[in-house]
Amino acid sequence: MEPLVQVKNIQKAFAGVLALNDISVDFYPGRVHVLLGENGAGKSTLIKIISGVYQKDEGHLYLEGREINPHNAKEGIDIGISVIHQELSVIPDLSVAENIFLDRLSKSGVTFVHFDRLYKDTRRLMDRLHIQDIRPQEKVCNLSAANRQMVEIMRAISRNAKMVVMDEPTSSLSDQEVDMLFEVIDRLKKQNVAIVYITHKLKEIFAVGDDISIFKDGALVCTRQVKGLDETTMVSMMVGRDIGDYYIRSQPPEKKIPVLKVKNLCGSKFHNVSFTLYQGEVLGFAGLVGAGRTELMRAIFGADRYFSGEIYVDGKKCVFTHPRDAVARGIALVPEDRRKQGVFLDVSVRDNISSVSLRHRAKGGFINFPEERRISAEYLKKLRIKTPSDQEFVRYLSGGNQQKVVLAKWLAEKSRILILDEPTRGIDVNAKAEIYKLICEYIREGGSVVMVSSELPEVVGISQRIVVMHAGRITAVVEGERMTEETIMYYATLDEDTARGDIIE
Repeated sequence: MEPLVQVKNIQKAFAGVLALNDISVDFYPGRVHVLLGENGAGKSTLIKIISGVYQKDEGHLYLEGREINPHNAKEGIDIGISVIHQELSVIPDLSVAENIFLDRLSKSGVTFVHFDRLYKDTRRLMDRLHIQDIRPQEKVCNLSAANRQMVEIMRAISRNAKMVVMDEPTSSLSDQEVDMLFEVIDRLKKQNVAIVYITHKLKEIFAVGDDISIFKDGALVCTRQVKGLDETTMVSMMVGRDIGDYYIRSQPPEKKIPVLKVKNLCGSKFHNVSFTLYQGEVLGFAGLVGAGRTELMRAIFGADRYFSGEIYVDGKKCVFTHPRDAVARGIALVPEDRRKQGVFLDVSVRDNISSVSLRHRAKGGFINFPEERRISAEYLKKLRIKTPSDQEFVRYLSGGNQQKVVLAKWLAEKSRILILDEPTRGIDVNAKAEIYKLICEYIREGGSVVMVSSELPEVVGISQRIVVMHAGRITAVVEGERMTEETIMYYATLDEDTARGDIIE
């Protein structure tokens, strides 16, 4: 089989720093080629060169044996290379059909749009990909994240794309929606479309990948078939070290001193929830999408209301009607969506780190700037946050470093109880390992952690006990040898009555 796209000896530097160093890789039609690597490893830079967003410094690009050199994204699209970004580029207030064909409508010069023809062309695309639950005239704002992604894919196919690049396509999808995406990818493969798939989720690689290229520090570590690889080998190649100590579990506390106790808490998405968190413990929360874990954590933090039940901190009953009440008692929440709820994107790293604790460092309404700089420098070093300076806007940091800024904000506040909701979602493997290490250090210093995670190896790997939820109710609390992925999945699919005998405190 001849390659569709060939990359030969590509080199690219920014301000004298090599982002890509002598990269050569082939992409084949009808195959899914996974790009794997830490943030900053060079994956996105390579894609931007192939699609015309960046210009290479050295090397050659070939499409179907013919040398190409796209100078912008439009030229890339015109020759058959489409990129579907993690942040989707659909227009919410336009219909599905209008989003798919918008660029061609705007340049056609026609006064009237033939909507019947537009809808017919859209249905033809839907039939081609076996998409049945979207209406061409439906506004995109009414669609799920998965169906918005389908609109992006149909737009790429409508442009006669020969190569479709998908950047973290499952980051906001449920398991069922991921399966739907994989079915569409399989149909694209059968139509001889080359798929480039960028992900940090290792299990997805085995589910959908045919070939894989692993990047590290702008260099290509290897290109090979996915078949025959295992997770340990992939991660070792990506981070350049053994991962035997990848998950770090702290020793369970010698004395069980309760720091947070929840009794019979009820809210709109959770019912009759009771659990205890002990000092020096990582208490994991596992469950399927919709289990009510996030809603429970937001209620404990005072961000959402609950109907009934009791919350105790250090043995004292507390009523949290606002997050400031929880913060005053030493509780912090690192939310699931860090970009929307955890940081101020267009504010400096320094100001983000000091945003919660600033009230302790201000006198007479004036900020103590030397103290603010000292605190920022302390946590930049302690959490190993990679940034050009503490004046850099958080928007421009990698996902892992953004998450560290959220953690630094609460550590600067001296929070004693950290509630972590999906703490490693959307960050690369090396950044995950650093987050695990920070959690372990926090526990050793006397803190306590409640961790919600949908990644079973993660929640099993670093928790001392795991609370399993299903449909808003606790179905089991497991520890010791019972903390296996199989056991957790078993209880995550049970109702409360069936599992009642296994709920042990």
